[in-house]
Amino acid sequence: MASVFLFFIIVILSEIATFISPASAFAEIRLQVSEATTLRQIGGENTQATTQTLAPNATNAIELNYPVELISETRIPVILVPVSKNSEITIDSPKKKEVVQMAEESEVSVLMSSVMGSLADIQNQIRKQQLDQALHALLALESKYPNIKFLEFTRASIRLLQGHREEAKHIAEAALTAVPNYQEGQRFLHSLGETR
Repeated sequence: MASVFLFFIIVILSEIATFISPASAFAEIRLQVSEATTLRQIGGENTQATTQTLAPNATNAIELNYPVELISETRIPVILVPVSKNSEITIDSPKKKEVVQMAEESEVSVLMSSVMGSLADIQNQIRKQQLDQALHALLALESKYPNIKFLEFTRASIRLLQGHREEAKHIAEAALTAVPNYQEGQRFLHSLGETR
């Protein structure tokens, strides 16, 4: 599973690029959040961080002189940095589930690109009758990705081309146990004289 990103979205309350000095003034903001949110002070000289609960879908008036973190149950935390004196903002940070799903989809895409590239190289070796090299590369790929069961059908094909028909059958049978609805695998096993 993809690792969960622990990151913060930094929301700057103005286009001004300089921070207000903590001793100089408060930033007065009106803040709207989409769900119950805890505001927690994360900076300043105060040894006890102050917290405040913000009501969802309402305008919350807040005075800030140090950065604060907004924490809700289902959304990515947000850090607010006081920059301008008066601002009105709405915070709608991404949901944690959405971030995890995006990370997983990205990881799967990278994984599949890697596997498909390696398979293309292996198939090229098979076409060139470099069966030992192809088998070696495939075994390395299988050890790296043991849960991708369709790779076993490629191994069965290589073993068949190397003259090991019975071993090819056993490999294909085991692979079909893991992915019984894989039609190409069923056809391959049938071509070896087995019916499923």
